[in-house]
Amino acid sequence: MNQHSCRCDFSPDLIDNNPVTPLYDFDNPIYLAEEEDEEDCELPGELARLLKQEEKVIQPHEEQIEVVNLGTDEVKREVKIGVALEESVKSRLVVLLKELSSSEAEVA
Repeated sequence: MNQHSCRCDFSPDLIDNNPVTPLYDFDNPIYLAEEEDEEDCELPGELARLLKQEEKVIQPHEEQIEVVNLGTDEVKREVKIGVALEESVKSRLVVLLKELSSSEAEVA
């Protein structure tokens, strides 16, 4: 039997030839890189909808109100009632509030 021994002086460069190791261009950071198709880039529909929804400002609901004086010109007792009430309901409410206001003043 003839035994041959083979000696290999080749040692591969494991860093440069490793497909898992990403290549970095430190002279051109990624945040400065220019994309060729940047103008043509479109957001997915769901992402665009979420971004548009975030731009909307939520504001508190403000009901239109009317100030009614339950007192006199000298002694004002102002209350606020909603403008959206029907006129008949509004007038009965004002009468009721005036009655309560005057009976409260008599007790005090």
